[in-house]
Amino acid sequence: MRNNNKIGIVSISEIQGLDFIIPDYQRGYRWEELQVTELLKDLNIFIENSRTGFYCLQPLVVKRSIVDSKAFSEEISRRLDRIQDEPDPIGCLVEDLQQLTSWEVIDGQQRLTTLYIIMMVLKHDPTYRISYQTRPDSKDFLKNIIDKTNEDGAKNVDFQHMILARNIAQTWLQDKSDEEKALLYDTILERVKFIWYESVGENPIDVFTRLNIGKISLTNSELIKAVLLNRSNYAGSHSEFIRTKQIQIASQWDDIEYALQDDELWLFLNDTNYQERTRIDFLFKILFENDCFGIKAKIKPEDYDNQIGNDRYSVYRYFAKQIEMKDEHTSDAEHLESIWAKVTSLFDTIKEWFEDSLLYHYIGFSIWAIDDNNHNAEVRRKWINDWYNQWMQWAKDKKAFLLAVKEAIRDNIIKCRKEDLNKLHFEDVYQKSKIRKILLLHNIQTIITQQEVQADKYKLSTFHKFPFHLFKKETWNVEHIDSATTNELANARDKKSWLRAALASGKLKYDGKIKKYLDKRCTDIPDFKKIYDKVMTQFPSDDLLCENVQTGDVIDNERMHIWNLSLLDESTNKSYRNSIFCVKRSFIINKEQGKHCHISDEGKVVIDGKAIAFVPICTKQAFLKYYTEDANALLSWSRTDSVKYLDDITEKLKDFLQ
Repeated sequence: MRNNNKIGIVSISEIQGLDFIIPDYQRGYRWEELQVTELLKDLNIFIENSRTGFYCLQPLVVKRSIVDSKAFSEEISRRLDRIQDEPDPIGCLVEDLQQLTSWEVIDGQQRLTTLYIIMMVLKHDPTYRISYQTRPDSKDFLKNIIDKTNEDGAKNVDFQHMILARNIAQTWLQDKSDEEKALLYDTILERVKFIWYESVGENPIDVFTRLNIGKISLTNSELIKAVLLNRSNYAGSHSEFIRTKQIQIASQWDDIEYALQDDELWLFLNDTNYQERTRIDFLFKILFENDCFGIKAKIKPEDYDNQIGNDRYSVYRYFAKQIEMKDEHTSDAEHLESIWAKVTSLFDTIKEWFEDSLLYHYIGFSIWAIDDNNHNAEVRRKWINDWYNQWMQWAKDKKAFLLAVKEAIRDNIIKCRKEDLNKLHFEDVYQKSKIRKILLLHNIQTIITQQEVQADKYKLSTFHKFPFHLFKKETWNVEHIDSATTNELANARDKKSWLRAALASGKLKYDGKIKKYLDKRCTDIPDFKKIYDKVMTQFPSDDLLCENVQTGDVIDNERMHIWNLSLLDESTNKSYRNSIFCVKRSFIINKEQGKHCHISDEGKVVIDGKAIAFVPICTKQAFLKYYTEDANALLSWSRTDSVKYLDDITEKLKDFLQ
């Protein structure tokens, strides 16, 4: 059964006269000096910095509770007769109902109690009533807290903390003038507000558990949903119409959240470090951050800052403000439908991009690349919104839109001329970041090109998509296809590692001398150079990339450029370290088959077990010598291989190189 939770923003003055019960499933009042002092300081800063707006507290989650249903019915009947002659009978009835109703506090009791104590210190006048179910005399204790002694507080841990809060408030206020105290009291009464969340049709203990295990707070989307489904927002509508609208929005909401829980769709645009419980919040944040309703142009900047704020619930208050700003010519239902339509339109667009191969690949790449692996969700959301706005402005003209996306990738992300492609250097941090983007785009464009050929041949749609959801779940390195340098082999550990790799390649016989060198007790390999040269003579030296190439006054390492670089997941990269090409190739093939390997002390490739099997297509093709028509030895990565690989990158990315 769907609930009809009620939500709004209420000032302390609006809850005057209400009875609040802190149920026994809660731990009681436990605020220490730090929390009480921080609240007082925050209120003081708010008063100093803001003459308008309000100070918004976290949600006060409550459930209406009838004290005695029989007595309630009898009392209402009696009072209905009494108020007939009153000038404001409805107002009188509301007051009477409040006296017969209590509110079970599911979440927010610490702030509610602390504000009560502060106001008692300021004016000795209770504005609302609080009782703790586990402390039968707690209502009286709080009502008379100014007169209570420290010894009175020692009766139980709740009273002890209440007295502590009183003492802190008294000390903090003792040097304040009467005018300052009056201003603080009035501010708390009128400008301090709770997000009032009335839980309807839910078990309060279940709600409490959900909110407090690991301190799981209500999300912006949960608060917005409560507003959209609130019956009071459909004034003048028939019950059946209201129910239909509620079911429609709730059903669409659930469908959107369910779809976004699919990582393949979610990680097309998002990262793995998303923290919110509900993923639909992502849509609301995009619309909020880009002021989709134009609220900033409708109210003064200072009013916007005061009313919307910049805390974790700013998104909710933004949508609540838009709901409030209905014009007189629009019905409540139409107004809410127009707000919800913004959300569904954004989601439908994302789905449309996801289901179209070209849009999926180019938009997915642009969103990943513009963030540059910094996990900046706000940057990604801004780009998504910019693409969304262009998509809608051009009436979903796919051809024009694709052209704009590709131009943005070329001019804002890749920013590289064709002739400079192989000048990018691995050891330059900025250039390495650009290399990473180019390599990923090469993988993506390779898949797109394959699809175009297959679609033309088989007349079918998408065969394969680049798996952003797998790519984003691992850490990726720009890694050398062939070892970066032989100069790394300066110590015995690295030399032993290389010997094991050479043994694993089958290029070195495992004799007694090698066995002795691989012994853990061996600290030096005096004739390593001789062994190394013996292995390397099996590869054509004139066709290998050089470490030291004189170009003018600069000595360059050819192995540090893009023709010798690929994308490799960090775990695989670490597992084979500085191994020679043929051993790396063996690791990649096993990885593609879902196997994890390591090189044993005896120089053998050992399969440990299963591993994540995603290997980027161009990484796989490089190690399989896919780019060389007349493949040379599979034991080394040659200059010929490098040139052919670079040619393929250049050809595939011709639309993206300046």
